Amino acid sequence: MTQISHTHSMICLSIIIPVYNIEKYIHECLLSLCNQIENNVEVIIINDGSTDQSAQMIDEFTHNIPNPLKQNFVVLHQQNQGVSHARNKGVQNANGHYITFIDPDDIIADDYISKILTAIQTSPDLIQFNAYCFFESAPEKNYHLSQPSFSSGLYKINDEILREIFSKNNWFSWLRVYKRELLLKNPFPTNMTHFEDAFIVSKILTEIENIFIITDSIYNYRIVENSATRENNLATKNKLLNSCSLLIKELIKNTKKSEIFAIPLLHFSYIYLDESKKSRGYFTTNKNWKKLAKEMKSLKPDLSIIQTKREKLFFIFRDLGVFGHYLARKLSKIIK
Repeated sequence: MTQISHTHSMICLSIIIPVYNIEKYIHECLLSLCNQIENNVEVIIINDGSTDQSAQMIDEFTHNIPNPLKQNFVVLHQQNQGVSHARNKGVQNANGHYITFIDPDDIIADDYISKILTAIQTSPDLIQFNAYCFFESAPEKNYHLSQPSFSSGLYKINDEILREIFSKNNWFSWLRVYKRELLLKNPFPTNMTHFEDAFIVSKILTEIENIFIITDSIYNYRIVENSATRENNLATKNKLLNSCSLLIKELIKNTKKSEIFAIPLLHFSYIYLDESKKSRGYFTTNKNWKKLAKEMKSLKPDLSIIQTKREKLFFIFRDLGVFGHYLARKLSKIIK
């Protein structure tokens, strides 16, 4: 493990990179980061029990970093426990006042760190930036993750800002920079294999007072067709649905605090019913959905905040489960 010898109080930003079997891309990821590191930035790499050459490549890369830059890197090795556990371990070992994450198959833009450090000077609770999505084999499909409606700057959290965030449905944990205490208070859920980013981000959004928005795409998100989030076997589907159910329960709690959270609640409820119907069938889906719908019973959000006809209709018909899902989809195409 590479030890950091500088004073912990000097660290402004901690960048956490959880790594598992990503030997094809990890060198490119670290290289894009290495040339930007400043004295007040640390990089914590968590090798989550990789079985390929990732661990050796990380150790070799950090060993060859020249001094004094080497002091800003720390490598931790652990048995495979999942990305949430790896991120939590990184947070527990972080010294920065702010923390962000990088996925090991992605690349950061040349001004990634400088723009984040500039935003940190305004002391925001949260920073959110834009990203550029790229396909290795099909560059014609490349696109910017979102088209922001706001200019760069510091904003108080209100329904307008939250509606902007929710309308994009971009829940990636790496898309944001967090005050350290927010992540210590709200660790990533280790009982979820999917949607853990949405779970933690939605929870944190109920607790903050302001957010700094960077409209520039300073992060390059590599879309890998066979990545874990795109696996399509039955076991993965069951894990996805169990995770989605936990997320929906959290969003119900959040909606009770602020009705604007009905937007992501209905979005993920619709996903749950759609995916469950395909893999578990009509009767099992309805049985499971009744438990979730019962928890939604007391929710009465203003339907004007919900942006799509389909999801407005689904909220009205939510007690009907799969049939309500079907009605919402069909009627949204008919009603003008």
